[in-house]
Amino acid sequence: MNRVKIFFTFGLLLLVLAVSQFTTACSKPPENPFQAEIDELWAQYDNDPAMLDYVMMAVHLDISVEEAQRREEIEDSFRGLGSRLEAEEPETFGGLWLQQQQPFRVVVAFTRDGEETLTRYISKEQMQYVLVLEVAYSYAELRHFHDIVAHALREREVLFNSWTDVMNNKVCFRVADRTAIDEAVAAGTLTIPEAVEIRVGPLVTPD
Repeated sequence: MNRVKIFFTFGLLLLVLAVSQFTTACSKPPENPFQAEIDELWAQYDNDPAMLDYVMMAVHLDISVEEAQRREEIEDSFRGLGSRLEAEEPETFGGLWLQQQQPFRVVVAFTRDGEETLTRYISKEQMQYVLVLEVAYSYAELRHFHDIVAHALREREVLFNSWTDVMNNKVCFRVADRTAIDEAVAAGTLTIPEAVEIRVGPLVTPD
């Protein structure tokens, strides 16, 4: 398991919830407040490189190293499920993510018939690790809403950042100024879908 994988494993939840927090200042990165604890725990495994990712997960999530290993095994058993559901169940599949707080779960969202649908894709044993949620919009619908609004903003030369927040079943846009958007909505030339949230804030631009 590599470093990229471990940050996917325990970082997905943080990414979705904290996606609006970006650092634009060119300064020295802050020291990792967990580093001393990571070093101490890693030493118990003789600084084995194969254990470092598990140790990092354990410290960041406040779980045992054994639990970190167990979660990685569970995650591996579900690998590819999200992509398959997106391709084969576009009308109902709403998204898939990991719930890292106890109890650990693979969360799968559907607009309807979630448990029945999953029985065609995973085993009964895997179902014990799954939490099925019902949401208003499918992931395909969220992407469609995103494309509609993104096209409208580009036509009006409104710069934006955007992302799909599957955990909250919505699409988010960030703009520096929403004056043009509000004017278009008031004039009836632009309709913002209910699942779309537009926020005002500083934009992040590529380096």
